[in-house]
Amino acid sequence: MTANLWTAEQMDHLFETGFLTHRDRAFFGILRYLGARQRTVIRLTVQDVNLIGGLIICSGDFSKTGETHYCTIPEPLQRLLECYHPQIEALFPDWIEGGSRSHLQISRILQEACLRADLPYVGVHYFRRWLYQNLLQNAQAGESGQ
Repeated sequence: MTANLWTAEQMDHLFETGFLTHRDRAFFGILRYLGARQRTVIRLTVQDVNLIGGLIICSGDFSKTGETHYCTIPEPLQRLLECYHPQIEALFPDWIEGGSRSHLQISRILQEACLRADLPYVGVHYFRRWLYQNLLQNAQAGESGQ
């Protein structure tokens, strides 16, 4: 894991050159823009994503706290999701039943994407940390600018 936080440009580069499929960009986009947990994203269904209303519903059944979260879809994530068209009810059917094997597959996809983008490998949870650190930095910058 890298100790330094990636820049927004590095994160964009990962999505542009590292991920090869719309599925992977959509999956990691939800991690990046919403800070959702991997387990929660794996369990999303097509009905949980309302592109017209700009909302994703993350069921409390799969969250750490048991609470259902209603997440506004940021425009960059909206574009990623519009390109991805799963053929069944599960949003990410390849991983829903795989358990720990699914987590290994997802980690491998991320590792290979980092290699293609010539970025240091980070774990899946890094996207959550990255989002929160950026939100914190932006809030602090806003406070100091007042």
